[in-house]
Amino acid sequence: MLLQLSAAFDLHQDVAPWLAERLSGPKADLDPVENNYETLHVVNVERNGKVIYSCKDKKRNVFFGLYDLHTRKNEHLYTFEKDLQVVSCSVNREKTLLVSFVQSAKQRRNELQPGNTVIFYCIYKL
Repeated sequence: MLLQLSAAFDLHQDVAPWLAERLSGPKADLDPVENNYETLHVVNVERNGKVIYSCKDKKRNVFFGLYDLHTRKNEHLYTFEKDLQVVSCSVNREKTLLVSFVQSAKQRRNELQPGNTVIFYCIYKL
C-alpha cells in the first residue's frame, strides 16, 4: 500500500494571482506580485483549514489575507501601515485579528525594557 500525497494549497498558485489582480495597478502600493515573492509568506494555518498569509507593499506596509481551502477564495483581512516583522497571527470567527510581531528598541522609545526586540500582541477588530 502506497501513501499518495498531494498539495492542497500552493501560496504562489492560489494567492499570488488574486493579489496581482486586486492589488496591482496605478493606485496600488503593491508591486507586481512577481516582485513580492520574497515578502509573500504563510503566517499561520488555522484549525478550520484557513491559511493566513502576509506580504509587504512598496511602502513596507504589511498586508494580511485569508485563504479558505474549502471555497478556494481569498479575503483581505487587514493592512498595517508600518513595517512589521510578523511572528505569528490568528483570526477568530468574529474576524478579530491577533498578531504577534517583533519591535526593535528604536521603535519603543518610551519603554524602559532593555534588549533589542520584544514581542507584542495586538488585537484588531476587522
